[in-house]
Amino acid sequence: MRILITGGHGYIGARLALYLSNNGHEIKVGSRRANKYKTLNNIQELETDWDNKNAILKICNNIDVVIHCAGMNADDSMRNPKHALDFRRSVTEKLVNSSISNNVKKFLYISSAHVYSNPLQGVICEDTPTLNTHPYALSHLEGEKIVRNLNISREISGIVLRVSNCFGAPVVKSTNCWMLLINEICKQAVCERKIFLRSSGADMRDFISISTFSKIILDLINEDFDSLKAPIINVGSGKASTVLDMANLVKERCNIVLGYRPEIVIPNSKNCKRIKLDFKTLRLNEMGIEKDEKIVYEIDSLLKFCSENF
Repeated sequence: MRILITGGHGYIGARLALYLSNNGHEIKVGSRRANKYKTLNNIQELETDWDNKNAILKICNNIDVVIHCAGMNADDSMRNPKHALDFRRSVTEKLVNSSISNNVKKFLYISSAHVYSNPLQGVICEDTPTLNTHPYALSHLEGEKIVRNLNISREISGIVLRVSNCFGAPVVKSTNCWMLLINEICKQAVCERKIFLRSSGADMRDFISISTFSKIILDLINEDFDSLKAPIINVGSGKASTVLDMANLVKERCNIVLGYRPEIVIPNSKNCKRIKLDFKTLRLNEMGIEKDEKIVYEIDSLLKFCSENF
């Protein structure tokens, strides 16, 4: 299958490109930068001007599936909320229209579970109201709206994937992914031989390895789904863990992989209340898509990556 991935030099986009290419798909990567994957088979890089409607129309030519990952991260969105909102709206709209013009079959929009709330708490399913007013969440909701409207016309299948806390080794160390919790503490474990938590660690989060996430994307590409009935899909493990539990897991895996146990440093905090979370992945379950969670595998790979690169 011919697949276009936007934001292909970003954290998720790059891992997806490699995974889908290794599974036999013909991959095109749309990005402002080029020449990162020139030595890899089946990955064609397309240097793209996102402000140019004709350029976006061209990169969708002869494509079966579009996976839209391009956009600003949470920190950059906070610094420049207007640009974050304008980019999501403008680029997503151009990309959707170009996909329709080129008879693309499926359009997958990679959003975030954090559109629901900050922090994520309580029971969350696909019908839970979106209450987060952070610029990152608002920009994603703007992009989501455009993709969801696709299904009304039935010209193309469009789904929104609200992803929980995804983690794992990037393709290259310069990728902007080291603010992600497990990525950050794995790097600390290697570079500092300590893990510094920012809270008591009692809060709960749903973690999903990028290996599992990539496998879910592969299944969705192959799945004959009705996007009108399931325009939004939560993507996570469905099993919340505390931050402290994950830090202890990294500590123990570090001992197995690298031969030492890093110290976990917890700040003095009066707020040790556990924020409970039940992040439900009902639509993935209904579609029969299995989540073969590889948390230990991905943590081991992260520790090895950090040991070799930092």
